Amino acid sequence: MAKYFAEIQEIYEDYVEKTIQLNRNRKLGEGIFGSAGPKTDPCHGVFADIVKTRLDAAAREGISSAETREILEYIFKMPVEQQENKLAYWMLLAVHGAALNLAERLDASDAEPLLALYLRLYPKYQWLPVQKQLVSILKARLRE
Repeated sequence: MAKYFAEIQEIYEDYVEKTIQLNRNRKLGEGIFGSAGPKTDPCHGVFADIVKTRLDAAAREGISSAETREILEYIFKMPVEQQENKLAYWMLLAVHGAALNLAERLDASDAEPLLALYLRLYPKYQWLPVQKQLVSILKARLRE
């Protein structure tokens, strides 16, 4: 069952490496005024789709709450760890929405530390709608 964590970790590492390469290979003026550039590279959409597919598969398979917690903890920490990588940061944050289905499967004992971590990493004033949904799900898991 730990295969899902390993897969997610590999997907994230590949994506971060790709964004680093895109930044490194950026040409002067590339991406300004709406022209194609690193921000419009297809890798961003591909990353989001793959993460959603793998997390949905994990939820369907019914992985344990402990493995779910491990995966979500990794996903929650990644944007903070990659804050300097502006090309990856917003996508790493956006894919938290792909975790909603999986978060609904957490036991209260696993949801509690994840909620505390999330609230520590992401101040409420920074929340996007997906973060609000995620926090609501984590709080709901505490009551069940």
